[in-house]
Amino acid sequence: MSNVRILNDSELLYQNKYLFDLDATKKISGPRELICGILGYFNTPLSPKRRYELISTTRYPMKVYYFLRYLQAVFEKKFPDIHMKDPTSKYQFMDACEKVFDDIEREVNDWPNPIGGHMQLYMFELWGTFQQLGELLRKNNFYIDDVTEVFATFRNPMLSHAEVMSELVTLTCEKYSPEWFKKSLESQRFIKDCKQRMSSCLDQTSSVAIFLSYHKKPQVLKLLPQEKLHDESDEENVLDELLQPENEETDEEEESNYHEWTLQRLKEELGRRNLSKTGRKQELIDRLVEHDESGAVLWSDEELEVEDLPPFRKHLGPTFVVGDEQNAGDIFNRFFTPDLIEVLVTETNRYARGKEAVHWVDTSAEEIRAFLGVTIRMGLKQVPDLYDYWSNSTVLSVDGIKHVFPRKRYEELLHNLHCADNGSAIPAGQPGHDKIHKIRNVLNILNRNFQDNWTPHQQNSVDEGMIPFKGRIGFKQYMKDKPTKWSIKVWKLVDSVRAYLLHFKIYTGKTDNPGANLGEKVVLDLCTSLPRGIPWKLYFDNFYTSLSLASSLLEQGIFCTGTTRPNRVGFPHQLHMARLKTGESKWMMKEPRFFALKWKDTKDVYVLSTMAKPGVEDVRRKEKGHVEGVIKQCPSVVVDYRKYMGGVDTNDQHLSYYKCSRKSSKWWMPVFMQMLDMAIVNAWICECFLRGDHNSRKQKVFRDELVVSLCGKFTGRKKVGRPSGLPGPSDESDEENVLDELLQPENEETDEEEESNYHEWTLQRLKEELGRRNLSKTGRKQELIDRLVEHDESGAVLWSDEELEVEDLPPFRKHPGPTFVVGDEQNAGDIFNRFFTPDLIEVLVTETNRYARGKEAVNWVDTSAEEIRAFLGVTIWMGLKQVPDLYDYWSNSTVLSVDGIKHVFPRKRYEELLHNLHCADNGSAIPAGQPGHDKIHKIRNVLNILNRNFQDNWTPHQQNSVDEGMIPFKGRIGFKQYMKDKPTKWGIKVWKLVDSVRAYLLHFKIYTGKTDNPGANLGEKVVLDLCTSLPRGIPWKLYFDNFYTSLSLASSLLEQGIFCTGTTRPNRVGFPHQLHMARLKTGESKWMMKEPRFFALKWKDTKDVYVLSTMAKPGVEDVRRKEKGHVEGVIKQCPSVVVDYRKYMGGVDTNDQHLSYYKCSRKSSKWWMPVFMQMLDMAIVNAWICECFLRGDHNSRKQKVFRDELVVSLCGKFTGRKKVGRPSGLPGPRFDKAEHWPKKREQRGYCACGCGSRGRIYCGKCNVPLTIECFELWHTTA
Repeated sequence: MSNVRILNDSELLYQNKYLFDLDATKKISGPRELICGILGYFNTPLSPKRRYELISTTRYPMKVYYFLRYLQAVFEKKFPDIHMKDPTSKYQFMDACEKVFDDIEREVNDWPNPIGGHMQLYMFELWGTFQQLGELLRKNNFYIDDVTEVFATFRNPMLSHAEVMSELVTLTCEKYSPEWFKKSLESQRFIKDCKQRMSSCLDQTSSVAIFLSYHKKPQVLKLLPQEKLHDESDEENVLDELLQPENEETDEEEESNYHEWTLQRLKEELGRRNLSKTGRKQELIDRLVEHDESGAVLWSDEELEVEDLPPFRKHLGPTFVVGDEQNAGDIFNRFFTPDLIEVLVTETNRYARGKEAVHWVDTSAEEIRAFLGVTIRMGLKQVPDLYDYWSNSTVLSVDGIKHVFPRKRYEELLHNLHCADNGSAIPAGQPGHDKIHKIRNVLNILNRNFQDNWTPHQQNSVDEGMIPFKGRIGFKQYMKDKPTKWSIKVWKLVDSVRAYLLHFKIYTGKTDNPGANLGEKVVLDLCTSLPRGIPWKLYFDNFYTSLSLASSLLEQGIFCTGTTRPNRVGFPHQLHMARLKTGESKWMMKEPRFFALKWKDTKDVYVLSTMAKPGVEDVRRKEKGHVEGVIKQCPSVVVDYRKYMGGVDTNDQHLSYYKCSRKSSKWWMPVFMQMLDMAIVNAWICECFLRGDHNSRKQKVFRDELVVSLCGKFTGRKKVGRPSGLPGPSDESDEENVLDELLQPENEETDEEEESNYHEWTLQRLKEELGRRNLSKTGRKQELIDRLVEHDESGAVLWSDEELEVEDLPPFRKHPGPTFVVGDEQNAGDIFNRFFTPDLIEVLVTETNRYARGKEAVNWVDTSAEEIRAFLGVTIWMGLKQVPDLYDYWSNSTVLSVDGIKHVFPRKRYEELLHNLHCADNGSAIPAGQPGHDKIHKIRNVLNILNRNFQDNWTPHQQNSVDEGMIPFKGRIGFKQYMKDKPTKWGIKVWKLVDSVRAYLLHFKIYTGKTDNPGANLGEKVVLDLCTSLPRGIPWKLYFDNFYTSLSLASSLLEQGIFCTGTTRPNRVGFPHQLHMARLKTGESKWMMKEPRFFALKWKDTKDVYVLSTMAKPGVEDVRRKEKGHVEGVIKQCPSVVVDYRKYMGGVDTNDQHLSYYKCSRKSSKWWMPVFMQMLDMAIVNAWICECFLRGDHNSRKQKVFRDELVVSLCGKFTGRKKVGRPSGLPGPRFDKAEHWPKKREQRGYCACGCGSRGRIYCGKCNVPLTIECFELWHTTA
């Protein structure tokens, strides 16, 4: 195939698809006619349309398909002097082969051997044969019918074995010389001779039959000439055959009137055909006009006059009215009706009795409704496992569920729940078998109720939804582009305006739709729920859209719009072939009201509609660089489609919020739970519509009210009183559970008065219960009480809502700020040197030289402290002025280059330092897996020195905060972190202790993974480690968020004399559960205190806020809060501890903000490089904060100005450039300032200035290459 020219314009294939449809009496004048003759025998008695389909698609047997295309290309290449009937058609046809060639070549290459190998070999062998035969037939005036008959005599052998053909033609050509052939050849003698030769070859070649059998080809046909018959069988192909224009070349004017011309040609051709016996001319014309499946006729680019759609006169929304006294349960009952509940009751009882469930008690309608209520509540509050709802943990358990059902009864109902009688199911394989028999009853009732309770808007959409399921079921689907990839597919018809589900259907596999177009069948089935006689508008995507579907819907009075695929039968090929620029569109119309559109957006968009008209609208589109977007024109039909197509997606979104479903091995269980969610969502939509509060009444609130309504006062618990006083076991194992057991009140319903005095009641009950327990053998009553009072890990006792008298904090007597003084003559570099001290610079110098020598860097020259300082200065400079790539700083571009950097370092030397920079000796690192291994050995030296210097140079304020920061890094490292809520999601985590007043970084630590903290609470350990940098005996105030806060951490800090405040999670051990369970209105708060000075608070803001503190007292303050409609905000009350927390918690965030402005870091594959650059930035920011504090100009002295001065100080007069020029002892012409002119030479040279640039310009007097930019600098600067 490599010798065959692969051509370019595949789109012409469609325009020239009937190129082979020639009159059988035409003379062979070239390879085109020869191929037509061959094709005639191959495809007889196929129609021209079917012939085109077989040629242009891979459905045709690949051997013939590949052979014809290859043969055509070879003939055109070998016989350039032989032209087709029309030269233009020749080249159009050759171009049309490109796409076909590519597809076939790829497909043949993918065939399993030996089929693929035989295929390619077979094609090349045939070339020699047909080259001779084509020449012979062309020169001797053969006709197409003759060729067809000749090839028909040895049809199957030619298909299967090239050697047979080759031998046959060779013998024939030897027998008939060209001279004799011209004069006396008769076609019948030639045919007869071919038959004899072929018979002989077939007898001798048994491999032919084997070859045919292996490739599963049709059986060998009779080797007889095929006659052309004009009977009724020919009429079946007339419609397709007559769609071929006689002249294959059609200009734009002819194409626009193509449908009229085709009808005219139809009548003429039917007049010539021998169809008089049947008299079906008019019938064939009517069939063509009616069906027009080819898409070649009746489409026009002129706008048709179509009537407007009939008016839509329905009253939209729910078909019922909701009174003020009705709640969510009353609306839900209209969907989950009593007959549906009765089905669940009957079938659940039947199934449980049938499997002889142990101790089964028949359920009732009331219990089933309570069961549904509890299931819905589980969707609102999800825990890891089902049994966690009944656990003794205050974190996981849900008291409301405990009061309705004991766990055992709920699990009994769940395991025995059924919707249908399994005994009535028709077995698989028998007529009437229903794959979804188990939920058919519920599905039918819900579909009926969904339709009865809602009058849809005019606009509705059809699409598929997915029910997650990974178990074993025959109709499970996999859709890789969906969020839920493995699932059960559901077809949905949804009101596009309100996302109300009107009708749904479970897809059970292909057997549901034998021989039918699946998308079309789905839409027509779903539309049975729409009342007739109403002008509905339907929207769907390209999976469903087809011309036949649009016609069927139009007959029912339903108008539709859908994106479509351009290869759909009947879609106008003129649109498919049209080449458009972005934003352009082209449309065509067809009777009665079909509208087809192609619009070029980011990709081609094809739309088919029965309700659209030509037109465009202005729409606002997002575009990079335009905050408000840009106005662009978009076809009106596309705007309408985008507006109303998303109904199913919105419905799926509503269903996803509080799903009732849990994992199950039964396929029908998630389907049932999804149907329950469907009913809830539809009920919620009805309520929102009727009450007019589409957004204010959230689905969560609706479900909450529904749970209360369904459960009511039902309880499945048995009435159990206090035990009769029998003593319990007296061994020590019982004692271990006393603390937990006694914290559970006997009556699980506790009113507010009991809750407020809960700690006193618990201690009293503890003593009483211990008195009843038989623990005399160990005498550990007092020990247990002491343990409870001392540890109080449950948080159930010792918390009081009465204010404790706690002492004020000791006075803070430190002088915060830098520990040094700055004189007027000192600059930014002097302050920076207190952080990046000489010993740190010496580490960089030593380790960089060691590393470069160790890897034997080419031409390496040892660096020095002065050079390293200049290197840091240039690196800081690059953070101030950033360009796309590192080498751009040394470019010749006046836009990108930075001249100052060029003068300090040549590019080569800077890159040498950058690539060899090191902070530690790699040889001294302890290997991974051995004791003492340090994951951050490469930067440990710098980290320790900086932490020491940060603490030595600053006395912090009393208020300090702890939080994490992120150093961006996406490379490969074991302790890389992903934090989805951070601006920097992938990176290396850094724990920070920061002065909250000035955002000065006091201490930091790199997080290297869980192995750093085996068996310890990570947040607590981080805070305690960071606080080692704070001097003891000072009443520090520490702030952190809920990742760190716990009662044990607060206790540990209090022992060290450090007071803390932090938001916390209500499930932390020891946090009072009374606060967790308290229900508050927005703005309200509730607090409790505990010895020695613990303060716990719950405050209702936009969400619940929980705070734990060891320095707070009860109290509120007035704060100004932003609120919509109030420019200056509104005054509201806020707890004092929250005000204090908000004021001082943001220290780490402010520090991160300072670090982000002028970052030195560039992308690197070495993990420690961005860490080192971040530490450099930390030192700069701390030095800047010190300067601002000492000079008293916190805002006027910006960090940018400080860094600018720091660069000058670090670089100084250092230059890494070599001194190039005449030796110093001899005076040279360089600085004589006379007759220095730039000249140009052929050879390029490196600039003598050392900037690294090359050019042809040089100084004629100095005779050194120089760039124009460096010319003056070279002659004026030593």
